[in-house]
Amino acid sequence: MMKNLKMILLICLIALAFISCKSAPEIPEWVNSGKSPVKYKPLLYMVGIGEGPDLVSAKDNARAEIAKQFSLKIEQKMQVMESYKGVNNENGSSWIMKTDINDLTRTYVSETVNGIEVPEIWEDKKNNRFYAFAVLRRSPAMIRLQEKVTDLDDKINGNVKLSKKATDTLQKIRPLVKSFELMKERVIANQQLMVVNYAGQGIEPDVSPAQLDNMLSESLHNLRISIECEGAENVQIKNAIMESLNNGRISVSKEGEKSQILVKGLVSIKQTNKNNKTGYTFVKINASLSLINQEDGRTFGQVEHTMRDGAMNLEDAQSKTMTKLVMQIVQKFNSTLYDYLSL
Repeated sequence: MMKNLKMILLICLIALAFISCKSAPEIPEWVNSGKSPVKYKPLLYMVGIGEGPDLVSAKDNARAEIAKQFSLKIEQKMQVMESYKGVNNENGSSWIMKTDINDLTRTYVSETVNGIEVPEIWEDKKNNRFYAFAVLRRSPAMIRLQEKVTDLDDKINGNVKLSKKATDTLQKIRPLVKSFELMKERVIANQQLMVVNYAGQGIEPDVSPAQLDNMLSESLHNLRISIECEGAENVQIKNAIMESLNNGRISVSKEGEKSQILVKGLVSIKQTNKNNKTGYTFVKINASLSLINQEDGRTFGQVEHTMRDGAMNLEDAQSKTMTKLVMQIVQKFNSTLYDYLSL
């Protein structure tokens, strides 16, 4: 009798242990190993694994892991594009790189990762953690990116042809400036294509960024801008504009030399110490510029800025104020010129 009871008790314990093991949640292999389930082959899918305190953050982190693969590849390539410098625009970036690269990258990555799905999730109830497994099918993303790159190539090639046919200097420059803006998008889209394509291949361009840069340099070299500035301390404004243009590969005409664009400037300085009890000397400097197309005599841009500042003496006050003014007026000038060259 006792023997039978012991046997029954042993059987019950074994059964309880079996039931306990059966009821314990099975941890997916991808959570522990980070490896994709067999059905999500690398040839067909990009994958990302994320975790977080809740399901939403776990899914977001998984998607971010896939997006990160695009961003890193793009950043490396855009460093090359950024080496092609032009006149600084009001944001301080090269005028042939006017569109913010980071914004452009985020836009393209966002469009590409729209196709991401999260087919598997797992909750670790013991540790209050959630895990998500995200996938992006390579084939549809590749098709979209191939179409985008091809479309951008068509636009770039069309602009290059327009530039080659043009006889007017400005008409040669404008399509090339537009092409550089398009080239940034093309580089980003093609880098994404290389990431999505398991073979790592993109589409070779008909015109490379380096070739486009050489064409633009040649056209900019033929553009002549003359500068006429009047008023007190006008030399600082004039020299700053000249330096900026030269950095942007645009030639400044010598006196009496023919130019396509004329910049006429006027600088005025006056002390503003009325009711001033600080012991400082204050000055206000105003600079205005008119940008004129010499071919038709039309003014296509007006730039003006006023700056007021002070120092212990008049000389220091003028120097301090002029330094700040020069920075502002040159940035506005470059932005206005860029807009005109990219019409």
